[in-house]
Amino acid sequence: MRGGVDLHLSHRLERVHPGAGADRPPDTQSLPVAASLFITDIGVDWGRVMAMGSLIAIPPLIFTFIAARQIITGLTAGAVKG
Repeated sequence: MRGGVDLHLSHRLERVHPGAGADRPPDTQSLPVAASLFITDIGVDWGRVMAMGSLIAIPPLIFTFIAARQIITGLTAGAVKG
């Protein structure tokens, strides 16, 4: 039963996003496409999916922490009327 569900999900992904980049060489795939390749007919490799999700989330978090002062200044300056 589980294999049938996973098989259905992988075929649905290909049907929704045909040619989304899964046929490209690994060094030219976007990160979300590369993460979706861990969903196979056998099952979902949740450890690798979560590791890839963490790696995808780290650069925006670092940018936000570095630019926090400028972001807050811009938000408060835009909130002042007049």
